[in-house]
Amino acid sequence: MLVAQVFAVAFGVVGAVTYSDWLPAVQGLAYAALLLILQYTAEKFLGAGRSLVGSSPSRLGSKAFLDSVALLAEVAGVLALVALSYAAHDAGNWNAVWLGLGVWAVCDAVACVALHPALANVTVTPDLRAGEEAIGILSFSVKAAIRVVPVAFGTGAVLGALGLASGTFSLLIDRNPGSARGALALLVSSLALPFASYLLFALYHLVMDVLGSVLALPEKLDRMSRK
Repeated sequence: MLVAQVFAVAFGVVGAVTYSDWLPAVQGLAYAALLLILQYTAEKFLGAGRSLVGSSPSRLGSKAFLDSVALLAEVAGVLALVALSYAAHDAGNWNAVWLGLGVWAVCDAVACVALHPALANVTVTPDLRAGEEAIGILSFSVKAAIRVVPVAFGTGAVLGALGLASGTFSLLIDRNPGSARGALALLVSSLALPFASYLLFALYHLVMDVLGSVLALPEKLDRMSRK
């Protein structure tokens, strides 16, 4: 992210020289400041997300779902890499290969969490009812996303920084700012992931707690009737 911030300033300076206007330089400084602020926020919420996962245990009835998720994630990652590589070859632009590698890295992280459910604070116990199994699947899905966010954040930061550097040189050579602006959008999106996932998990878990209470209600009423 530090490299990206430097290239955001460089992008603004190159734009100011290219278009003989001081406004792109101010925009470059503004982008760098925005990336710095979002980086601070992202670091805070990455730790908060891990804390939420650690304090929210859940259960699954078997590893069948987890093994299937791992297999599908690996296949999806490989297919995305192959498809984007072919697209890059046809277009004569190899930037899509880097994007394919990023998608594969995120899919591989999903597979890793599925094969090691303890990373998402999930335990496998065979005595679950169907409703509890459904809640377990939903909880694992959300918590796996939380655990994968650092990988997606890091991947987006690396790809965005490389894209911003490439886009800055592209602006200098052919006066085309589109590539650099796309890289800036990727950087901002990656930095927003930790906060978005934290908020989503907090709201989701509130709903899951309500559902869990509803599922436990018949058992509690049965105990009261026996008394």
